[in-house]
Amino acid sequence: MKSLSDVVAKETIYDVVIVGGGPSGSACAYWLAHAGWSVCLIEKKHFPREKTCGDGLTPRAVHQLSEMGLEGIVAANGHKYNGLRAFGFGASLEMNWPEHPIFPNYGYTITRFNLDGLVAENAAKYGAAVLNGVEALDLLEPVPGEESGLVGASGVVVKDKDTGASTEIRGRYLVIGDGQNSRLGRELGVTRNRDWPMGIATTNRGSTRTSTFATRTARSFPATAGSFPSATAASTSASGCSRRAGRGRASTPRRFRSTSSRKWPTRGASATKRAWDHRRADDSRWGSRSVHGWA
Repeated sequence: MKSLSDVVAKETIYDVVIVGGGPSGSACAYWLAHAGWSVCLIEKKHFPREKTCGDGLTPRAVHQLSEMGLEGIVAANGHKYNGLRAFGFGASLEMNWPEHPIFPNYGYTITRFNLDGLVAENAAKYGAAVLNGVEALDLLEPVPGEESGLVGASGVVVKDKDTGASTEIRGRYLVIGDGQNSRLGRELGVTRNRDWPMGIATTNRGSTRTSTFATRTARSFPATAGSFPSATAASTSASGCSRRAGRGRASTPRRFRSTSSRKWPTRGASATKRAWDHRRADDSRWGSRSVHGWA
């Protein structure tokens, strides 16, 4: 990983500047760097860092990680699972991942705390300049698009969050991969389709007697919840295994407007403990995480 001063000193105009160092942005940086393009990846947090997520990797995600040469280290630090258990409206279904000519028939669970930095470091290994603790503030020299209506830019204005120093990073192409609520994405002209629902999500930690993945659909309110075993669940004992659980609520019902982003995560932790038999002995480990919007 490079420092902002290292990047500025070279006065490089990169082929591609990528804002957002999550798995999507870091994977983009890896493939471009692997193909010989000069890339600068900008992430405002310092790795490793927490992220609200259920931490489950589906077979499609496993395939992508395998293509980048990362499945081995994910397998060594995560928990492998073979399918889903779904609950809803009084019924229960167990479904194994199907056989597929391209994707594996299994998934993994690994925390975003571990995964995101792993993918970013892999991009750096192939030559991408990866910046931690650097926030993209504004578009650099924005230019209106002629046909699509989308705005172009020569790069971004960034700030080192540790020192407060600001500078410019230029590139021939600009990729914004910092999430659905991206301010820079909106400035480029990307808008959310209002016909698609939004929602809020939160994750919690706890322990349970089982090590399977489960998902549950609420009867009275459009919502879902998922519970993934963590890496320590690989050797489940009588005392139970550690897991992370996530809950989500969709914006489709009118009652969504009254949902409190402060109270709902805490209430969700209690409900999730009851739903998946999370032990009371671990109450101190259950706490709300930051709430994020998704589309």
